[in-house]
Amino acid sequence: MTTQVFDRIKGDKTLQLLYALLLLFAILKAWHLNVPLFHDELGVYGRAFFYMIDNGPQLLPGGMDHYISRGHPLFFSFFVSSVSLILGGSYIAARAVILVLSLALLLSSYSLAKEFTSKKWALITATCLSFQPLFFAQSTLILPEILLSLLGSLCLLFYLKKSYLMYFVTASLLVLTKETSVVIFAGIALFEWHKNQFKISFQLIQTIIKWSLPSVFFLAFLVIQKYQCGYFLYPYHTNLVSFSLGSLAIRLTLNMVILFLDQGRFILTFAALLVLYKMSTPQKKLFLKNNSLLIAVCLMMLLFSSINYFMPRYFLLVIPFYLIIVFNLIQKATYTPKHLLVYFLLSLPFQCNFFIFRNDDNMGYLIVVQNMQESIQELDRITEGKEALVFAQFPEINALDFVHNGYTNNPNYRLTTVYSDSVEYILKSGQEYIFMDKLINKVDYNLDPRIDSIVEDAMLSSSSKVELLYDKKHFFNRQRIFKTNN
Repeated sequence: MTTQVFDRIKGDKTLQLLYALLLLFAILKAWHLNVPLFHDELGVYGRAFFYMIDNGPQLLPGGMDHYISRGHPLFFSFFVSSVSLILGGSYIAARAVILVLSLALLLSSYSLAKEFTSKKWALITATCLSFQPLFFAQSTLILPEILLSLLGSLCLLFYLKKSYLMYFVTASLLVLTKETSVVIFAGIALFEWHKNQFKISFQLIQTIIKWSLPSVFFLAFLVIQKYQCGYFLYPYHTNLVSFSLGSLAIRLTLNMVILFLDQGRFILTFAALLVLYKMSTPQKKLFLKNNSLLIAVCLMMLLFSSINYFMPRYFLLVIPFYLIIVFNLIQKATYTPKHLLVYFLLSLPFQCNFFIFRNDDNMGYLIVVQNMQESIQELDRITEGKEALVFAQFPEINALDFVHNGYTNNPNYRLTTVYSDSVEYILKSGQEYIFMDKLINKVDYNLDPRIDSIVEDAMLSSSSKVELLYDKKHFFNRQRIFKTNN
């Protein structure tokens, strides 16, 4: 069997290039395995991971504090913690697991693309996905988007191959990974409806039920969650859902920007639209017919995301589908694989944005991590491992919470988000993420309003009771440490 696989690779130049791509990607990303936890890793998924490392992997919602799980299905944390336990149970082991899943996603994207185009252009699709800033950043982060995208791609692949058993297993794991999985089922339903010329029939309903059947596992999870935790969906998340026209318009616009224009994708989108414009009407109809499944899933993702919490990384689920659609158009023109190099060079300026906070959708997040590392190392030096009451807010307070998060060596910090006269140190960041959340997602973080005036007074007045000990800014991210004289 092994000999047959090697013989197949040896005789196929495309496969040789594909595996060379995987090897190069793995080498490049290996440097990021020891990066400390960041943002949502600190707040949700990293905490869930370490909880399962300490208490054992579990799938039932009642087995974990809802403040950690946030009501999400638990297969992602269950899977990553189960494998990581074999490798030592550290966040470095977890990042290695995510990296392997990322390589699998490149392979599945290549396989899915082959269902729509030639092997050459399927390779180009996988190559382009590998240097998409969103994918490159997520490929070692302990977040569910890589696994979600992998399972989503496999679902469509097995659906197209009519391999129902493999589809059922994969789709069942998909719905237990994250709620966003609903767009895969909705996209397939829309595609089946389209095949039926948008007519309702008993056979259509049977077909949709058949391919949506794995969603019963998600419904079962919600019922168990209601029984064990008292709610179907986490209240904090349901409060962020909005059906107001203003919110829908803003989020839909932003979602379209993220999918079609952001991070240099506007180059591909404009090139594809130019090809589509020059096509004859029969050619356009044929293109829409051949790609309607992927288009349907992308449409469902845009609609679903328009009523929910806005975050760019969620679109990793459909980025491979977008690339397949785009390259299906581009290959019909005079473009050649050599143009991929031109696209890569033109998109380089968009690979990272160092001047505004972009969370975890590009490698600019390393700037925040480095700045947090340096400020917390300075706080460790100042406190000398002794007990100290520190005021901090997210994400710094989570970084200080446990040594295993990769930032601090002092396990004796006492932490608070409410300022009082007993506070000894203040660790303050710019909190760039708050602006987007307040403007777009209407999130209220209930931050202590007094801290800004205290910090401002310390910066302006020499007689302040608060002393500035550390102040450093890396591009957009600023970290400061204050000592109180309480």
